[in-house]
Amino acid sequence: MRISRRSGSNSVGQTSGVGNGRPKVDRADTAPAPEAGADGLEVSISAKATEVADARAAVEAMPDTRIDRVQAIQVEVVEGSYHRDSQVIAKKMVDESLRESLRSRSDR
Repeated sequence: MRISRRSGSNSVGQTSGVGNGRPKVDRADTAPAPEAGADGLEVSISAKATEVADARAAVEAMPDTRIDRVQAIQVEVVEGSYHRDSQVIAKKMVDESLRESLRSRSDR
């Protein structure tokens, strides 16, 4: 049985039969400490996969919306007093983009 990514070219791992009845799993880009699964297979997760899982958990733990902030903005819109400085917004967008760019360079 071969397990591969849908993009096609990168093989995630390959299993092959072993004399003791347990399949052997060859892995690419995995963490060094495998764990035994319920069916007796050894499973390990790459450091990147662990990082992604941690990030996903953090995002899922955050509330979807800040209800108090949304309600305050709704009141401003209804009253006609909702005004934001486009120059400030543009500067924040550029600053955030630069920070992201620097972060991605430092991760390489």
